[in-house]
Amino acid sequence: MGIDKPDVRRVLHWGPPQTLEAYYQEAGRAGRDGQAAECLVLWQPDDFAWGGGDASLAMRRYVESRRCRRRMMLQYFGENSTGCSGCDVCGYSSDAR
Repeated sequence: MGIDKPDVRRVLHWGPPQTLEAYYQEAGRAGRDGQAAECLVLWQPDDFAWGGGDASLAMRRYVESRRCRRRMMLQYFGENSTGCSGCDVCGYSSDAR
């Protein structure tokens, strides 16, 4: 993406990225200044079927899951979660919005 701005508030994906690593890298461009930000993935189940299903199985599990997305991301990268500060599954904390 090449964006070097600290005040990006929203990152929008039109369909799931190919890998969870790519999603993490791109989502990390929002909120670099410490203020509230969000990353949205607009997807439908067919996104994983057409074109041979370019998105990885890990990415599919991530978007389809109803468990804490922060915990899923940290576990994917081999880290432990100390709690969620407000993913779309757990809800937003009062200071995250």
